Amino acid sequence: MVTFSNKHTNISSKKMESQQKKILKLHDKLIMGEIDSPSLTSWIDWPESNVIPAFDNIEGILENWKNKGVKKLIMIGIGGSYLGGKAMLDFLKLDSALNPDILFAGNDLSSSKMIEISDFIKNEEYAIVMTSKSGKTLEPSLSFEYFVDKLKQQKPTNYAERVLVITEKDSLLDNAATAAGYLKSEFIDGIGGRFSGLTPLGLIPAMFKGVNYKDIIIGAKKANKDLISDPVNASAYKYATTRYLLSKKLTTEFFIAYESENLTLLDWLMQLFGESEGKEGKGLIPSKLYFTQDLHSMGQLLQEGKKTFFETTIWVKEALELKVPSTVKDHLKINYLSDRTLNSVNHSAMCGTIEAHWESGNVPNLIIEIDNNSPETIGYLYQWFFWAVTMSALLLGVDPFNQPGVEKYKENMSRNLNK
Repeated sequence: MVTFSNKHTNISSKKMESQQKKILKLHDKLIMGEIDSPSLTSWIDWPESNVIPAFDNIEGILENWKNKGVKKLIMIGIGGSYLGGKAMLDFLKLDSALNPDILFAGNDLSSSKMIEISDFIKNEEYAIVMTSKSGKTLEPSLSFEYFVDKLKQQKPTNYAERVLVITEKDSLLDNAATAAGYLKSEFIDGIGGRFSGLTPLGLIPAMFKGVNYKDIIIGAKKANKDLISDPVNASAYKYATTRYLLSKKLTTEFFIAYESENLTLLDWLMQLFGESEGKEGKGLIPSKLYFTQDLHSMGQLLQEGKKTFFETTIWVKEALELKVPSTVKDHLKINYLSDRTLNSVNHSAMCGTIEAHWESGNVPNLIIEIDNNSPETIGYLYQWFFWAVTMSALLLGVDPFNQPGVEKYKENMSRNLNK
């Protein structure tokens, strides 16, 4: 389902093999819970655990909403409470960009965006899902109160039954939800926000659009089986090892997508790797590019600029097929492509770009190839990246599961607002 290649780098098989003992030792420590935050490793066993009660609760709520005419969903959250669900929804190509059924709020402080969403759902039947571990994060809290107020105006007597809150037990948000009579579900114990993409809060958008959560979990189970059965040769660990070796001389990793439905996946990866590795003065800077679009703005720098980075291309083998058109007079001289599909042209662009950047530009290029955009594949891919980022952080010698630096800006913002 997921394959990895580092052949477009100067990392030899001997260098990779030199890390095998370290990889096995760290893997064993991870499995045995002999790491800094063993209480936050429940993502490992989550696919094999009894997930049915947690998902059945959510399925029942979504089905009840639909039976009562709910057509739109406002998902409120930020960071891991937002990106996993949005990336999955986009990857699976489930929603329309022009007339979406699911709208995402609470991931910024943009008044324009909140007004735009409010205008869009003004005459719609909608429900709200609020995801926040503590309920203390300002961005989702402001959006939540704003949209609940709008819903209350529309449904003054029964608005509470159209509000679902996912939070920690006894949190500020949990107590508020109890007082207001909202529907509730709890965060899964032992799984941090950025690792929660395969829990109910990450799957709600896909489930609202009719995806069976079991298909996604099946993919995650396969990823676990593949890695645990042979950790030395696991592609996720080979990717982690390659990143670690490249980070000794380079500072930045550009995640690259060639299809628009995979762009939010890159945002998810930026948080996953940035928060997991960026501490103690360590960690690669994760960034993203959309090719071929960004080749016409960043291409010159990538080819001939300062070499402080490497590229990781996310390529999906099966894409929607669109035949290149043919014209009678061929004014633009593209008829030579008329027997090709647009995806094959895109693939040629990818191969040409990697060749140019590596062979001529001396930019290391990694390739993560994915079979398709199916529910099973996204389940596999998420779990694959959880393993990869965990090993990558452990190789650096940092705790993959904490994020102490995130609170600093919140403290400063709170101080400024209270002046």
